[in-house]
Amino acid sequence: MKPSALANLASVLVLALSSGGAQAVTIKNYITSNNCGAGQFFECTDVAEGFCCVDRARTHYSSRFNGLPLLAFGNVHRSFSQCGTVVNTGFGLDVCVAGPTFQRISGATWQQMRALNGLGTIANYKPPGLKARDDNGTDADAAFEKEMQAAADEAKWRPKDKRSTTNPDGSCIVHPPDSMVLSDGHKFSLRSEMVPEEHRERLMDHLEANSALEDIEPELREYEIDHENLEVRRREIAGEV
Repeated sequence: MKPSALANLASVLVLALSSGGAQAVTIKNYITSNNCGAGQFFECTDVAEGFCCVDRARTHYSSRFNGLPLLAFGNVHRSFSQCGTVVNTGFGLDVCVAGPTFQRISGATWQQMRALNGLGTIANYKPPGLKARDDNGTDADAAFEKEMQAAADEAKWRPKDKRSTTNPDGSCIVHPPDSMVLSDGHKFSLRSEMVPEEHRERLMDHLEANSALEDIEPELREYEIDHENLEVRRREIAGEV
């Protein structure tokens, strides 16, 4: 490769590595799908770098990152601190990242790569803190769920607002879900300025139970949003687009 071409490539990489801060990233956490496919999910929109898309002690199987900057990566985590231990990571402007061996995960973040030690490190890069995968399957999941719930009950954590807060131990910055989508495509707001905490918890319970619209109580249906794109979401869930 000519020196001028190398210089141009270096310039592109420098710009890419320094452009992530203002990026509008959406993270979708899929409750039952390990490949970000069919099924219900909750989403966090306009997620800042390093913020954790998570809902209290609820867990999920995979996370889709939309709108990542070039050379940024998405992380999924497995611990009550939600975003304390990275268990898998993925690159791409639109990438799905799942937990290890069909195990549930607890939160999702994204990061911009800050430095490269040669082009080969792009493909091989793993963020600090990435740990060996746990292949104990269902037993590990049961212990994980029990640990998550016990810690949540003790801390009685709730997000203070729709944008961000910290866990009681200050371990991570949380971006609570902005909305949720049922497996039949119906979408509901979860924003705190629109939905009281009690109703929000009931909606999330319906999401975990894989409820359909007819299962949602009338007083909760008023929080449905974006009905005009219902058919688009249904096709996406069905894998038709």
